[in-house]
Order: sequence, then C-alpha cells, then structure tokens
Amino acid sequence: MIEIKNEEELRLFEIEKPEEPVEVVTPKTSTVPISEIEEVFNHWVATFRSTGRGPVPVLSDKRKSKIGKAIKDYGVKTCLEAISGCAMSEWHMGENPRGKKYDDIELILRDSAHIERFATIYAEEGNTGRSEFLDD
Repeated sequence: MIEIKNEEELRLFEIEKPEEPVEVVTPKTSTVPISEIEEVFNHWVATFRSTGRGPVPVLSDKRKSKIGKAIKDYGVKTCLEAISGCAMSEWHMGENPRGKKYDDIELILRDSAHIERFATIYAEEGNTGRSEFLDD
C-alpha cells in the first residue's frame, strides 16, 4: 500500500497513478483510506449534485482533506448521516430569507458542531429505514 504524506506527494501521485490501492495520509486525515473518502464524497454528489445542472463536482485536495478529517473524527457512517441530515434541513435546502441552498460538503463537514447538528437532524427526522446505504 502506498502512503501519501504531503501535498507534493499527492500531486505526484495524481500524475503517476499506480494501480495498487492507495491510502491518503496527510496531517489532517491521518490514515483514512481513499475508498472511504470517495464513499462519503459520492454520497454527497448523489444527494445534492445529481440533477445534471452545473459543473460536475470534483474531489479536490481540499475536499479530500475535509472529508478525511471528518471520517477520522466521526467515522464514515456519521459523515453519511450528516450529509443526509443536511438534505432534511429546510433552511439549508433554500427555505431561508435568501432563498439560497447551503449544501456544500465543506460546510456540512466543516467542524464538529456542523457534523453533529446534521447527524442529529438525520437521527431525529430521517432514520426511517429509507437510507439503505447507512445500514451496517
């Protein structure tokens, strides 16, 4: 398994792309497997960006870092729940004075307060068995 320890190594990896599984290691993500980061990112894309409108979201280095830190702190399941919980928040879905959606993955996983708030919304309002991907 290859470990990537800094941004420069990550850039070089992106150019060379070896075929073996890769584990992204940065100071913020520690040893979070890229497959877990991709799972959380893909769930966010499916939840919020699957309309086909606008640019296709990219799993940038900044997003990888943010998602990796959230997974390290809370685990994949809680991150998935936080994304689903945000989708259940009328305020974040545009029912606010600005009529603007606040659904970016960097907002949802910004810090402990955001992750916990959205995961709580999911636990209180959405844990109805509708989300098969969250079942262990």
